[in-house]
Amino acid sequence: WEAPGAQPPVQLPQRPPASIHLTPPQPVRIPSSPLAGTLNAIHALIEQSRYADAEAQLRALPAGAAADLVAREHIATLWNNLGVGQAKAGGACPGLSAYKTAVGANPRNAHAYLNLVLAYWELKDPALTPDMLEEAMRLAPHEPMPHIILAQRAIARDDLANAGRHLQQAQERATESPMAHIYLK
Repeated sequence: WEAPGAQPPVQLPQRPPASIHLTPPQPVRIPSSPLAGTLNAIHALIEQSRYADAEAQLRALPAGAAADLVAREHIATLWNNLGVGQAKAGGACPGLSAYKTAVGANPRNAHAYLNLVLAYWELKDPALTPDMLEEAMRLAPHEPMPHIILAQRAIARDDLANAGRHLQQAQERATESPMAHIYLK
């Protein structure tokens, strides 16, 4: 029996299937620099799914490599792409370290930041804080997933007004992210 005018129960958005990440590998455009050959070789290893070799070479980069802002941005992109490959091959956990390193190298890399958010979400890691979700929304205002995650958390707290607001914002952004439709059904 339902009372007249009763609202259907609110459904929690489901967690992502294993290793679904919002952003694909980023395009890599290595500029001319003393590191260009090495960075291009690492990119090739990632493209060949030779993730252990790529990670070893990224870790072996000279300490001063990250001092150059342009090189640091490309190194962060390579770490992000390594994480995407590792996650596709073995789930969120293998990609997590690479995403953390990418964000550490370039905190403004929206792709890496979103992938880190999604990995934390998939792993139910308490490191995924509201502040981190707010930063993800700031870095990538067009992405629906941070809103979906915040809606899920609001529903768990029985804060249906806030959940509704975030679900509406996610719906508005979902046209650019077909993957989000899975969670908005």
